[in-house]
Amino acid sequence: MAPLLVGTSEGLFLVTGQGGPSRIDDQPVVAMANPSAPDRGGVVSVLDASGRVGTVALAKSETLVRKGRVDLGSDAPTTLLDAGRLFIGTRGAHLFRQGDDGGFDRLASYDAVPGRSSWTQPWGAPPDTRSLAWLPGGADGGSILVNAHVGGVCRSDDGGESWVQLLDPGIDVHQVAAAGSGLLVVATGVSGFGWSVDRGDSWRFTDAGLHAEYCRAVAVTVTSVLVSASTGPFDGKAALYRRALGVDDPAVPFEKVEGGLPEWFDGNIDTNALATHGSEVALLAEDGSLFVSTDDARTWRSVGRVPGPATSLVFAHP
Repeated sequence: MAPLLVGTSEGLFLVTGQGGPSRIDDQPVVAMANPSAPDRGGVVSVLDASGRVGTVALAKSETLVRKGRVDLGSDAPTTLLDAGRLFIGTRGAHLFRQGDDGGFDRLASYDAVPGRSSWTQPWGAPPDTRSLAWLPGGADGGSILVNAHVGGVCRSDDGGESWVQLLDPGIDVHQVAAAGSGLLVVATGVSGFGWSVDRGDSWRFTDAGLHAEYCRAVAVTVTSVLVSASTGPFDGKAALYRRALGVDDPAVPFEKVEGGLPEWFDGNIDTNALATHGSEVALLAEDGSLFVSTDDARTWRSVGRVPGPATSLVFAHP
């Protein structure tokens, strides 16, 4: 199993397959990101609650090396993307981009997306940046995807200089993920699982096989797509589902994943609670329980539990 990093409100934890989680830093972690550049494999970027950015290079040591504090003003950080340079999503659905000098600037281009004045949380609060993803390919090497809650998904093909809205905010996207060949997938609150095979220009949705249409987490492996579903945002009965990669028929049902997982999870399997690397998958439950699979989510084993509300997990693959 590739090393697994888990971020929580009580620090940063490492799981190696040699035992349970071990703490390697005690500062609260907001988000983590693997680099999009393949020559930087094994170097994970880590964002903490005070806006400090650091890296963990497991090939060298199990130490978080901090690179300084990011001035985000009053915008609390929420999520992170390493797209050659770092992008930080924040409360209020703002996006900050790292400059050549290492500092971060708020992107006016994202603040100017047409229609964003209508973005809002279901309870009336301002929207937040909920998930970020990197879609490889295209003239610029790849595209940046930003999911605002609730504000749909936007795509930039030029490093954040301009944006196109891909999904209506009413679809209530909770996470966006991407793979090669233009595949995008989303977990939504009202439409189940959604996917696009043309970089987001057109979409299909399904909840076939799911016990409920409320979805929070989504991920792609080498042969499968995975999505979590529950009966609601607060008192949900949740499970993980799997469908073969490449299926384009909404009528083909998802299959409930078991093979060592609990029959049902309390609450939700949340945004960014799934991590994949090849055929390896990690799942982080709301109570901090960790499960890993090395056979494309067919069978699972427990690898312990982390303390405190968990925020993110990534495979630190070479």
